Amino acid sequence: MQAAATPTTNNPGPLIWVVCHNEAARDADVLLGEAHRLARLKPAPTRQALISALYSGYHELRKEAGHSAERALNRGLLLFCWPSTKVLQGGAA
Repeated sequence: MQAAATPTTNNPGPLIWVVCHNEAARDADVLLGEAHRLARLKPAPTRQALISALYSGYHELRKEAGHSAERALNRGLLLFCWPSTKVLQGGAA
């Protein structure tokens, strides 16, 4: 019988939901930061359209992060869904 592989960044196994959550949450935060930065600039029609698109992307990524967190919760992995988790660096799960 072969032992189960230790989850890593390259082979997350069941921790894929942790990876998906953390990546979606990180990307959402980047979009939100960019939207806020653009909102502080002088208003322009093109800029307003870009800000709106960034907010839409932010909301979709947050929704995806929520779905991934729910899947992680169902597998008992919600504890690892946070930005600085080290679970994929040493198989703590």
